[in-house]
Amino acid sequence: MSSPRPVFTCLFSLCLLLCLIAPTPTLGAQADDEADSPAPAIPPEPPLIREGVTHAIAISGGFLLAGAGVGAIFASGDSGIGMDPWPALSGIGGFTAIGAAVGALIALIPEQRSPLKQRISSPLLKVGYGLGSASTLDETDASTLSLGWAPRVRMGDLFWIRPAGKITLPLGNNIAIDPRPQGGATTAEQVGGFPVALTERGLKFQQNLEMALLLPYPTKVKKPAHLGSVELRLRPELQVRRNCVSPGTDDELCIEHIALPISFGLRWNIAYRQRITIYFGPRIDWLGYGAGGEAIQQSSKPNDVHVYGEAWWELDIPFTPGEHRKWDWTGRVAIGYVHSNLDGHGFNSGANVGFLGPIHLGADVRFGPRSSPWGGQFGLDLTLGDGMGITVSVGLDAPDHKLGGKKETAP
Repeated sequence: MSSPRPVFTCLFSLCLLLCLIAPTPTLGAQADDEADSPAPAIPPEPPLIREGVTHAIAISGGFLLAGAGVGAIFASGDSGIGMDPWPALSGIGGFTAIGAAVGALIALIPEQRSPLKQRISSPLLKVGYGLGSASTLDETDASTLSLGWAPRVRMGDLFWIRPAGKITLPLGNNIAIDPRPQGGATTAEQVGGFPVALTERGLKFQQNLEMALLLPYPTKVKKPAHLGSVELRLRPELQVRRNCVSPGTDDELCIEHIALPISFGLRWNIAYRQRITIYFGPRIDWLGYGAGGEAIQQSSKPNDVHVYGEAWWELDIPFTPGEHRKWDWTGRVAIGYVHSNLDGHGFNSGANVGFLGPIHLGADVRFGPRSSPWGGQFGLDLTLGDGMGITVSVGLDAPDHKLGGKKETAP
């Protein structure tokens, strides 16, 4: 069988060629689009972004990062430990390159080469419903209900802070059965005739404090390269997961997992309607146990330290063209990768088992009066790993709070 390396080389070269020959937006098109726009969602972009060059840099950098990570994995063999960063770098680099390659093709559409007046971001309040699986031979995967919040405070034009959190509760128990023919007794309510081997229930709480600083480049540079604006981000986060399991008829055992990811991030606006966001940093874990209704005994020292990372590519999509509309409908599509196995999800392929985290696909639609920063938001998120999780959500979009009493439109 011939080696697939020449095929990958040709595809990579084709993507770079498309990026470099992509036409560049003109200043006039942007000026017309901003003629009667409301207060900008973010500080104005530079008058020009060389989208072909930015996509080429993102694709090349992503492939180099993924290649370096894969090469280091093969070089180190089976000696990987919790702090081993190479799988995280491989996943983050690979999905950065994939997102940039998709964006390079989309950037060839002329309508995509102008900025939007209002972007979608995390809503002030959001309610989500996670779909569970149907009962199969008495096995069930319970649905979940979540409540999220993400207020944002803007300090000037270059810095904002956002304390975002979410609590997720199950709407039932997860039940696993023992399919062995020599299993124990069953109950009258059971359809499949197999005894219950494990009953699980749990909750999850997350709270972070994200800070973002928009770099003055390229607005403060006399001769900028027009490569798009960049944000530096810092996001410490607290995650608490408590799962209580009952093995058959035995006493219940509760496990509490406290995780503290400290992520350093970078957001790059590679095009007027496209962004790439990367987070990377350590994750400190504590584990606690309790049985028979006793209080959970938490370890006083961290049990382990892991590498945590995320990579996201986002695309803004306007649904209501025209300057005289009363309502704005704006969409956003996101492709993401989260290097974490805390929720039991991971993307496994062939012999690659346990190295990578889940893949996330998201779509959001925001609607609201054109002259108002308030609006509603619908969302659909898919989590792809060893299975698939589906979550639908509805939220309330609100303006940022600016210190000094003035409020602005949320990006």
